[in-house]
This record gives sequence, structure tokens and C-alpha cells, in this order.
Amino acid sequence: MKLLKTLRKSDQNVMAKKPERIVLDTNVFIYFLINDSFQKLENRLKKHEVRLLISEELLSEFLEVVKRPKFKNTFQKNRLMN
Repeated sequence: MKLLKTLRKSDQNVMAKKPERIVLDTNVFIYFLINDSFQKLENRLKKHEVRLLISEELLSEFLEVVKRPKFKNTFQKNRLMN
């Protein structure tokens, strides 16, 4: 019984260390990129506190949206392609 309790505590510790998985809508992701909020997200990503999940569809939508004229000065074309 004591071993079972120890295993449960161990499982909880492992689960607590797993990064939170997040999906950002294109509008929210763009907001994060053009504001100071991205620095906070980037720090959490680097610390493996969160994992950013993105589908091919979301990535395609993002790349299409940032090519719009209103973002011309915000996003450099060469940085989007790398």
C-alpha cells in the first residue's frame, strides 16, 4: 500500500512537470507577436513550461494573414520564410 502511494505521488510530480499545451488562434498569435506579450510566451516556451501546438492549417492561415498590406511594416517577408 505504501508503494502504491509513493507511485501515485511520483506520477503526480511527473504530470506536474509536463508542459502545458496551448493552441493560439491566428489573431491571438499575431497580437502576441506585435505586443510585449510575446516575450512572456517566449520565456515560458524556453523554460518548457508550455508547448505551442499548431496545425498546418493554422500555420497556412497565419502566413496568409501576415502578408496582408496592413502588416507590411510589422512583419518582414524574409523572416517569415525562414
